[in-house]
Amino acid sequence: TYLLLGCELIIGISFILGLGVRFTSLLGALLSLHMYSYFDFPSGPGQIYLFYIHVLFLLVGAGRCLGFDYYFFKSRRGLLW
Repeated sequence: TYLLLGCELIIGISFILGLGVRFTSLLGALLSLHMYSYFDFPSGPGQIYLFYIHVLFLLVGAGRCLGFDYYFFKSRRGLLW
């Protein structure tokens, strides 16, 4: 349970600061896909929507406009942006 809590905390802080968003969105996508496959829909198919959001963040390179990733990755753009 501490590993799950730590992963969610790292993902949340990374999304708020905009630092390392691509790596943490990959981690978030794997985590939400794992939760989607592990649980038997206790609260509906909400985990698959979280998976789609994390994949979207991964593809567009979110965090490069208003986050700290702007200062570290100026020349490289996202896959779709």
